[in-house]
Amino acid sequence: MAKCNFRLQPVLDLRSIHRDRKYGELIEALAALRTLEVRRAEVIAEQQEVQEKVRTSRPGSPLDLQRAIEAQRYNQVLRDRLQEIARQEEHWGHEIERRQAMLDQAERDVKTLQKVKQRQQYQQRERGRKLEVQQLDEFALAKLQFQKRVYE
Repeated sequence: MAKCNFRLQPVLDLRSIHRDRKYGELIEALAALRTLEVRRAEVIAEQQEVQEKVRTSRPGSPLDLQRAIEAQRYNQVLRDRLQEIARQEEHWGHEIERRQAMLDQAERDVKTLQKVKQRQQYQQRERGRKLEVQQLDEFALAKLQFQKRVYE
């Protein structure tokens, strides 16, 4: 039986490459989100550390008042960082959804072409099987006719 020549194979190959790229882009977005989560945790830990230092300092000294003011300013800087991280996390969350949708579409495209290829291969096998049965029938008929002539 002849090998199946799937004429859409180049398209299937390109769609597979496209799907793999979309998968890579999704992985990059997920990594960016994880990085932001780590940064957020670090900033929160730093906030807690500053608050703990303020609580453990000795009240009443002029130096203590200056440290409290600096700690308050630094806490505001950390809150601003957390807000920026939250904005970036929201952006990457939407980006991840968009990239997931693109990956899903690319995966559907590849699966559709794979199904077409499988269907074509099945049809070719069936044609080959029918041709083989037809050839066997013709051979059997020819043999029968030959035997009739021999015995006549």
